[in-house]
Amino acid sequence: MHPSCYGTKNKFDWYAIEFEKQQELKAVKLFFYGDEKNFTAPMKFTVEYLENDHWKPIEVISRTHKRPVVNTENFISLKPVKTNKVRVIFENPIAKRKFIAVSEVEIY
Repeated sequence: MHPSCYGTKNKFDWYAIEFEKQQELKAVKLFFYGDEKNFTAPMKFTVEYLENDHWKPIEVISRTHKRPVVNTENFISLKPVKTNKVRVIFENPIAKRKFIAVSEVEIY
């Protein structure tokens, strides 16, 4: 089972990860599960980090795909930041009546 936004009516949903201590983040690799019926890639996604109890976007240096894709790697290189919490915000493809499922997240 993949963490998913199945059934959501929200325009945006998110997935967060908390580390035990501060980590330097330089890149994120995401894999979205896709099928012919219910799941697809988000319209877009952004990565944020927590600093002083406020979520802030992380500047993207480069990405492998202009738009997210399913069943393959979506790699983004980031301007390095230090944090103990990171989240990915997904723009749901509500018009397509499909949902987002995350099959893997790697943070470097």
